[in-house]
Amino acid sequence: MPNFPAAGHVRHFDSVDAVQARYASLFKTLEVTEVLANEQGKTYYILQGVR
Repeated sequence: MPNFPAAGHVRHFDSVDAVQARYASLFKTLEVTEVLANEQGKTYYILQGVR
């Protein structure tokens, strides 16, 4: 998921905490990793979890 509006994504988030708040209830365990996509500060959040 990106931290910016993108055509292929319904939602975008401003922080790891925001992603965890949205999806934690859907997983037994959830790890969210922030990956910087470019120097303009665009970021992607990678989710790994067990349902």
